[in-house]
Amino acid sequence: MTTPQPPASQNGPEGLQPPPPPFPGAPTGPKRPTVTSKQVRLLTSKPFIGVAALVAGMVLGGVATSGDNKTQPIAMPTATVTVTVPSVGETLAPTGSEAATEEPAETPAPPSTPVKKEYKSLSSRTFKLLVKDPDSYIGKTYVVYGEITQFDAATGTDTFRADTGPKKLRISYGYVDYPQNSFLSGTDSQLKKLVEGDCFKAKVTVLGSYSYDTQAGGNTTVPLFQVDSVSVYGSTS
Repeated sequence: MTTPQPPASQNGPEGLQPPPPPFPGAPTGPKRPTVTSKQVRLLTSKPFIGVAALVAGMVLGGVATSGDNKTQPIAMPTATVTVTVPSVGETLAPTGSEAATEEPAETPAPPSTPVKKEYKSLSSRTFKLLVKDPDSYIGKTYVVYGEITQFDAATGTDTFRADTGPKKLRISYGYVDYPQNSFLSGTDSQLKKLVEGDCFKAKVTVLGSYSYDTQAGGNTTVPLFQVDSVSVYGSTS
């Protein structure tokens, strides 16, 4: 029995023609593009590129082909991204590590108030101890009395020499007898109106001992006081 051959028009030099449809009425056009499971894994490994590729695959194909040529629906991953956009003039507060590393604002220290000095009165004995060793009393504050014995071009306008004592003495017949030769130093404005012969009350800070050359050619050491305030109560001139 001779097997019938297909018409020559179905076999040409270009090769075989497409096979007939698997069942009557099936579409014979080109297949829709599909996305394999391997392609899905590769695409979804990169967040933005993978999502864009999956969207394109769903639009074009809508299905993926598994290893046994069965079609499987693809579940589209979803993600929600919230972006906060500051309005004009608004500054976003730092978060996370930025907030942790932000240095707290320094609180300015309150202004310091000056310490008020207390000026003690001296007994005769304490005054003698001060005269004996002025350096042991540096920085201490007292009230002293005295008579200015030299305040001229040799002493300058901010320092004078005086006889001093711990108690106020009354002037009698133009004379007063304070026991201790001393030097007192202040400012020009404090001492501007003082002259030789004035008797005074002064609040002083002990600066220690002071040595100077005398007009007789010798040298002497006396207590040195800083004048914090002074008032005149009389004069021997």
